Amino acid sequence: KLPTERVAPPPIEASAQVLARGREVYGWHCWRCHGIGTKATGVLPDLRRASNDVHAQWRAIVLGGTRQSRGMPSFANLLSAADADAVQAYVVAQALREPTWLETAADWLSERVCIPAAWIAD
Repeated sequence: KLPTERVAPPPIEASAQVLARGREVYGWHCWRCHGIGTKATGVLPDLRRASNDVHAQWRAIVLGGTRQSRGMPSFANLLSAADADAVQAYVVAQALREPTWLETAADWLSERVCIPAAWIAD
């Protein structure tokens, strides 16, 4: 079972430029499975809750394809090691970021109200 509570990600020192690159790369390649802004829907892993073991193996997972049997393909043909590291820094920054009051309210509401998909799609 995937953790739903906050975890203590490893500290990663990253410049604003590296975080911006991580956000950009995440937006191109990761969000479809791992959620917008790293907030997953629960079907696939929420990277904000990634364990220290996952962070220790980040490049092996993202570039080496060590989790292909679980559905996580290798992105070695699309990303450089610097890109993979930038995504990891972005994920850690997202894990440490406190949600805004609007995000908190939206989360609370989404757990209590069912909105028909047709309303969102239109």
